[in-house]
Amino acid sequence: MDYADPAAWRELTDRLTRRHPPELGPCGRVTCEPGWLWRPALTDHDLWLVLGGRGRVRLGADEHPLRPGTLLTYRPGDDVFATQDPQVRLTVVYCHVAFVDPAGGRPADVGDEWLPPRVLQLGDRHGPLGAQLQRIVELSRDRHPLSTLEIRSRLLSAFAEIFRQDAYQRGHAVAGLDPRVRTVVDHVLADPGRRLSLTDAAALAGLSPHRFSRLFTSEQGVSLREFVLQTRLARARSLLSETTMSVGEIARALGYADVALFSRQFRRRFGVPPTRARG
Repeated sequence: MDYADPAAWRELTDRLTRRHPPELGPCGRVTCEPGWLWRPALTDHDLWLVLGGRGRVRLGADEHPLRPGTLLTYRPGDDVFATQDPQVRLTVVYCHVAFVDPAGGRPADVGDEWLPPRVLQLGDRHGPLGAQLQRIVELSRDRHPLSTLEIRSRLLSAFAEIFRQDAYQRGHAVAGLDPRVRTVVDHVLADPGRRLSLTDAAALAGLSPHRFSRLFTSEQGVSLREFVLQTRLARARSLLSETTMSVGEIARALGYADVALFSRQFRRRFGVPPTRARG
């Protein structure tokens, strides 16, 4: 997968959420017994994270150390042979996973390029993934229907973390929204009708107007002015479909002194005048 290509991230997300979402199989957290060695006949995918201890694993012709933070993502048919240091036994959390075609309920053929690497050394960055996988194991013992829902959510979160870590190691860190921009975004979303100038927004972010403008556009893909407009119009559409407020009341609540201007902008955005956008 090309982590530098935004389209590849969209494709990955579509595959994991819609085309072949992962489903949990057997899972657990174990400390390997004295004398343990592992040579499985793998028929599914397996996430296998070392939490403690040391050992070695041979994958095909390649050999790798096992230590805290080692993540192995096995494929069906992989030739695996693993051993542990008898003085420092392995503790691992594992989750068997099947990728399923939702339409037919049958196993999906997932291209190798859309799977994590077989070996990923996370080191001291394995904490978030370890917490997710261990929570999945706990939930797998709970028979409440809501546990199934949470397992699916956490399994997707686990894959998101794995791909995030792999991208980081390949020099393509997945950065979240800049906290200075997030402050302004949250401000606009909380009260889209409140007037917010570039100077005011920059002050909230603790930056000069010029620097903030460049940062905001880089992070959001649109200018502050366009973002405020999009937010107002999206809120207007919600109010039209969910409340009995008149068009004039909505326009004024969202900071418009001119209802005609509001109507023009709404129509330009959604293709219909606000009077025809009622739910």
